[in-house]
Amino acid sequence: MDLQELEVNKNKTNKNLEVPEKNVKLVSLLPGKGMLRYHKALVMRAAGNLEAVVRTLSGDSTLRMNELQSSEVQHILKLPCDNSIMKLFGWCATGTNTALVKMCGGTLSDHLTEEFSPHKVHQYGNTKQKRFQVAEKGNADHLPKYALQVARGLKFLTTHRFVSPGLRSKKVLLTASGKCKLYDFVSVENAKEWTELIWNENVPFQWMPPEFLLLETISAAGDVWSFGVLLWEIFSYGIGI
Repeated sequence: MDLQELEVNKNKTNKNLEVPEKNVKLVSLLPGKGMLRYHKALVMRAAGNLEAVVRTLSGDSTLRMNELQSSEVQHILKLPCDNSIMKLFGWCATGTNTALVKMCGGTLSDHLTEEFSPHKVHQYGNTKQKRFQVAEKGNADHLPKYALQVARGLKFLTTHRFVSPGLRSKKVLLTASGKCKLYDFVSVENAKEWTELIWNENVPFQWMPPEFLLLETISAAGDVWSFGVLLWEIFSYGIGI
């Protein structure tokens, strides 16, 4: 198969993934700041509506941001399927390129807040002490599983030269069966410029490693630091940083 035929097949695949903008209905905004936005959405299809996460750029986005977004869609399309990350479902070629991914059942942060809310056992304040009391009743058995699933996702991304800057519980989605999936990641090739343009002044400092704070270095090693902070979130029962 020559290069021209490969290019034709790639374009056919991309065309098949294109979703008309009118078929996408944004429902609610997921956590995040800066120029990048993640939304829960409904994608209308003949085979039935699909719950999805839609990534868009804000109205203040520049031409270069749109070029990077398009570049990232192409990088993500080359990723093999893996249960630890969200699968790219399709994309919209609009004024702000949109990446669509298959939807899960909420964020890990939301789940921890709900699962260890003292209101499940006690009818009063959401205090640190009460969360630990709830956890002691046996609700915490699955927390190591969440940590392992996120670690596997990071290993997969590192293997394929992707990073997840600022990884935290709000950036991990859960399936209905309780499996963690990473949904906010970027290729190593575009990582530094991507974070500079997209984050603007909204940097999640609590989750970022020293080399980023001092040198603005984005790397897989920095993801390990963020993962360590995420472990604190998980095993402190979602109390937060």
